[in-house]
Amino acid sequence: NGEGTAIAPALNDDTLRQQNTDEDLQRTIANGRPGTLMAGWDQALTPEEISDLVSLIRYWGEIPAGLLPEPELPPIASTDAEVIAAGEKLFAVACSTCHGSAGQGSRMAPALNVQSFLTETNDQAIKAIISQGVPDTRMPAWGGRLTDEQLNSLVSFLRSWEPDAPSAAQSTQTGTGGQGGRPGWLQNNQQENQGGLLKWLWGN
Repeated sequence: NGEGTAIAPALNDDTLRQQNTDEDLQRTIANGRPGTLMAGWDQALTPEEISDLVSLIRYWGEIPAGLLPEPELPPIASTDAEVIAAGEKLFAVACSTCHGSAGQGSRMAPALNVQSFLTETNDQAIKAIISQGVPDTRMPAWGGRLTDEQLNSLVSFLRSWEPDAPSAAQSTQTGTGGQGGRPGWLQNNQQENQGGLLKWLWGN
């Protein structure tokens, strides 16, 4: 419905439509936004498809509710204990240095073991972040180094945290967990902040 999530801003938004021309929207879709989770789609979409997306964003508010069907996204995460265990091992090797041993976050990267991320981010989005990385941030792309099976096991491990994940990032006695080196990082993990967990990746 384009109303935004914890990791991405709303597109079905009058303010966005007023502040951006069609050319602005086309440029963002085609080239992405460096330093954010927004990748460029100029290699994956044709100019006509990008133009169609711009038209959707421009006139989204005029489309009757329910006319656009919600896409059915098959889950990636598995509840199989062996798959989760494999993901846990990968996380310890590849992810824990930045995101913390229990996903609590650090000065280098945000918490992942937190409701504001897990409930607002579907399996496909988590896999895309891991696979494609985030340009101009510390988050590298792992798609060329991990197999699809390994990526899915990481998603499964992260998803296994969801039932017991805290509502906001938790600080630790060392002062490193649940905090970050950029202004507002911890604030953006607060439950009351509707900007969500990874707002810092999108900028202001």
